[in-house]
Amino acid sequence: RRHTRLRTVTGVQTCALPILSHGVSVGFMSLEMGAKQLVRRMAATASRIPFDKVYSGNLTDDEFYRISEYMSYFHKLPVRIADKTRNWTKLKAQAKRWKEKNNIGLLIIDYLQLIRTIRNRNDNREQEVAGITADCKELAKELDIPVILLSQLNRNVESRSVPEPTPADLRESGAIEQDAD
Repeated sequence: RRHTRLRTVTGVQTCALPILSHGVSVGFMSLEMGAKQLVRRMAATASRIPFDKVYSGNLTDDEFYRISEYMSYFHKLPVRIADKTRNWTKLKAQAKRWKEKNNIGLLIIDYLQLIRTIRNRNDNREQEVAGITADCKELAKELDIPVILLSQLNRNVESRSVPEPTPADLRESGAIEQDAD
């Protein structure tokens, strides 16, 4: 039985840390932040140190030690990060290279609304996003791996008394829910 489950995700690192700890090779397509910033965020999350402290470098000796330990650990993990393009054709080609050379077992793309494609000029953004979700599903089947595609939510989630997102809160496309497994 297929389910669509939405959760508030504090970042792409939340999706990958448990997977990486089991030795599964993971590919990140980070469209929102650079690789260095992503690794800092992962280090902060894993070390349970507030990101602003990691970013500023204002760490206690214990925090510095924890970050250093994590960075030593991280460099041994089977992770690949791409942060240079938002073009779907290039992202797809990179994922195929990772699968061939590094046998990635999971692909995470952060985030859907930043992917750009060459589509019909008459398409609106919702149609373009629908095409991207279909392309991601096709890529997952072709590579025979799960693809986690992070998506932006509409802001009205934050204004509710219980800010629990629903599929209707996904921004720019009803196709996201339709294509999700």
